Amino acid sequence: MSHTLAPARPRVPSIGDPRPQGNRAEQKQLGAFYTPTALSDMLVNWALRHADDTVLEPGFGGCGFIDSALRRLRHLGCPAPAEQVFGCDIDQHAFDVLRTTLPATVVERHFPESDFLDCSPLQTWPERFSAAVGNPPYVSFQSLGGDCRTRYQEVMRKSGFNALPARASLWAYFVLHAASFLQPGGRAAWVLPGSLLQANYAQVVRAHLQRRFQRILVARVHERLFLNVGADEETVVLLAEGYRQDATEQGQPCVIDVNTLPGLQEAIAAWESAPSLVPEVDTHIVTESRPWQRRLPRGRIEVPSRTVGETVRIRIGLVTGDNRFFVLSTEEAKARGLPLKSLRAILSKFSMISGATLTSDDMDRAAETGERAWLVSTPKLPCRSTRVTRYLQSYCSEKLSRVSTFRKRSVWHAIEDGRPPDAFWPVMRDEGPALVLNNAGVNCTNTIHRAYRRPEASQEDLLLTVLGVASTYGQLSAEMKGRHYGSGVLKHEPREAESIRVPWVLNAEMPALLIAVAELDARLRDGQRTDARRTADEFFRQHDPNYSINYIRRLDSMLCEFRHQRVPMTRRSNLAKNQPKQTPGRYPGTPLGSAEASRDNA
Repeated sequence: MSHTLAPARPRVPSIGDPRPQGNRAEQKQLGAFYTPTALSDMLVNWALRHADDTVLEPGFGGCGFIDSALRRLRHLGCPAPAEQVFGCDIDQHAFDVLRTTLPATVVERHFPESDFLDCSPLQTWPERFSAAVGNPPYVSFQSLGGDCRTRYQEVMRKSGFNALPARASLWAYFVLHAASFLQPGGRAAWVLPGSLLQANYAQVVRAHLQRRFQRILVARVHERLFLNVGADEETVVLLAEGYRQDATEQGQPCVIDVNTLPGLQEAIAAWESAPSLVPEVDTHIVTESRPWQRRLPRGRIEVPSRTVGETVRIRIGLVTGDNRFFVLSTEEAKARGLPLKSLRAILSKFSMISGATLTSDDMDRAAETGERAWLVSTPKLPCRSTRVTRYLQSYCSEKLSRVSTFRKRSVWHAIEDGRPPDAFWPVMRDEGPALVLNNAGVNCTNTIHRAYRRPEASQEDLLLTVLGVASTYGQLSAEMKGRHYGSGVLKHEPREAESIRVPWVLNAEMPALLIAVAELDARLRDGQRTDARRTADEFFRQHDPNYSINYIRRLDSMLCEFRHQRVPMTRRSNLAKNQPKQTPGRYPGTPLGSAEASRDNA
C-alpha cells in the first residue's frame, strides 16, 4: 500500500551510487534525499556490533543503507549477510534496485512492498531487530493529506507513542514506529532534518525517544550534505542505544555540533568511549536553554532583565491571501491603472527598514526604489466605475472560492484592520532580530510581526526594549529562543519572540533613552550593525556595573559561536564579506584604552 501522494514517493540511490537517479524536483517534493555512502557506512557500523545482528531499513529506497549493512555484516564474520537485512518501501523502482543487490528469494521474504506505517511488529516480520537505520522521508504534514494523518495517528497510538501532534512530518512517524520493532537493548541510527531540534511537534518525538532509549547522541552536522539535490536542509544525526519497552527514568541526550563527516566520526568514537559523557546542565548567563539545545559553559553573572513579552504583545502581520495581487509597487499600481491615493502604504519586507525606526521618509524611499509598498484594501466594494473596483473584479473566481483566507473575511478584499503596531519584529533574518519603532504609522504584511505596547508598559519601557533587543545580551537570548532553517536564517514565532530576555534598567530617563535610540538608529542606517550593538551595550554598561566590558566580551563570544553554528559553511564566507567595518577600540576582544579597561576590570 502506498501513501496518498501522487505519484508514489520514490526512493533513490545514495550519492556515489552508479544507478540512475530520479527527477530532483520530484525527489524534493516527496522527501527523498540521497545519503552519502560515507555517512550510511558510519551509522551502520555503529548500529551493528555482532555477526548475528539483524537490521531494519524502512523505506530503503536506493539501498544505500542496505549496501552498508551487507558490508558491515561481512566484516563482522556473518556467513549469510543477506539473511539478516530487512525492510520495505512503496516504490517499485526501489525494488528494481534491490534485486540487483539481494537474491530474489530474500527480497520476497524480507522486503514487502508496503507503507512502513502499515507494518506491525512480529506480524510483518516474525522477529524484532537488533537495529533500525535509515534516512526517513522528509514529507510535511500538509503533503500527507488528512486521511494519511488520521491513519498514522492511530498507528502511533497502538505503538504506545501517544500525543504526537498532527502537524508532525513523516520522518517523525517513521522514527517512532521503527522503535517498536527493536529488541531490548537495540540501537537506532537516523539521518534527520534540523526540525528534530527546531519544530514544536519534535518536542514530543524527543520525549518519547528519551523514555525508550538509555543513551542518545544528537549531532548537528553543519556541512550541507544534500546540496547536490538542491536541498539546503540542515542535517541532524541521531544515535540511540539501549531500547526498552517500559522505562521508569528518561535517557539523557548528548547534543553536539560538528562541521564535517570526519568530525562526526570522531565525536561518535568519543561518545562511545565515555559512557558517562553527558553535557553539563545549567542555567546560563541569559536564560535556560532548551534541554536538547547545545549547552553553554558554566558560570553566570546576574544582571537585571525581563522578557520582551512584558513590554509588547507580538502578533502576526496582515494576511492578504495573495500578496502578488494585493501588495504592489508604484510601477505595478500605475500599470494597472490604480491611483496611489486609493491605496494604503504597507510595509511588505523587513529589508525596507534601515534603522531602529521606520519613518514616512523611509516608506517614500522604498516606494521610489521599486519596493512593493502599496496595499489594495477596501472595506466595501467601491463604485462600479472606479478603477479599484475593476481591478478587484479581475481576480480569478476559481482562486477566490478556493483561498480560505478570503472566506474568513466578511468582505474578501478588506485586508487592513486599522491596527498599525507600535513596532515591528522580523519573522526570519540572517542576523539577529530587531524591535523597530513604527513612526510611519503604517501596517505590515504577515512576512513581519507586529508589536503592540502593553497598557501597563510605558513609552520608556518600549525604548528600553528596543535597546535591549539590539544589545549583545538580547541577541544571544534571541539565538537560543529562536529556531533556524535551511540556509541558516533565524526565525521567531510570536511566543518565542516574547520569551526573549533583554537587559533592564529601572527608572531609565527619557532623555538618555532618546539619545541612545537615536545613536542606534544612526549606526544602523550607516550599515554599522556591529557598532549599533555596541551602542546598546554601552547604554546598559553605563547603568549597571555588572554589565562590564568583560561580561560583554563573554556574551559576544557566545553569540559568535551560536551564529557560527547556525549559518552553514557554504554561506559563512559570503556573510563575512558583507559584514560592515567596525570602529577600532569599541568592541569586546579589541584593544581598549588602559584607563577604561582598568576601571572595568577592577
